[in-house]
Amino acid sequence: MTGPKTGGRSAVAPPYLLIRPVDCGIHAFNQARSRIQPRHTLERRFLFPPVTFTWEDAPDDDRFEELVLELLQVEPEICRARRTGSSRDGDQGRDLIIEWDTIPLSSETPRAPGGLVRRRVVGQCKASSKAVGKSQVHDIRDTVDRHEGTGYFLATSSWITNDLVSHLDILKQRGSIWTEWWTRAEIEVRLRRNSEIAARYTSIVRQDTAANGR
Repeated sequence: MTGPKTGGRSAVAPPYLLIRPVDCGIHAFNQARSRIQPRHTLERRFLFPPVTFTWEDAPDDDRFEELVLELLQVEPEICRARRTGSSRDGDQGRDLIIEWDTIPLSSETPRAPGGLVRRRVVGQCKASSKAVGKSQVHDIRDTVDRHEGTGYFLATSSWITNDLVSHLDILKQRGSIWTEWWTRAEIEVRLRRNSEIAARYTSIVRQDTAANGR
């Protein structure tokens, strides 16, 4: 086939349909992913070196509350969070009051955008190097009722016992009180995401970054 003459040359430009067989199945996807994973691993190590944290044995109560408050304030589901006073004041079992958009309990009707429930959450902070158990928290149901809340939040610089985890889970499953807790592990996840906050609290927790490429 010849086309119109242009400067002594033929310019052929009819429409064409090119068909090229390509394997788009899950096997091909897994093969491609396995080829690029080593490169992505090296890139992450170089751009985002591993960060570890060293905690003080006896973190200051007030500073720990301030740290937890700042981390709460950057969480997307938190509408408002505030302290109720110094940790040395009589707080009637509460350290923080939080307005939190959460997944509804079985007995609730969503009122916030996205099918969530906006609730008043009573927060307690425990700065400790030892496990926190049921005996170290105030009666949760009474504390929440006293402050006209529908949720309870616990943050600790260590970890919590299995008994306390079970107790918090049961309260939520029964649909009476929404519960959430952050241990040292959950706090460190948020510190990695918010390094500018971590840098302000080196008196209670220090971050150590490995050298790039090592």
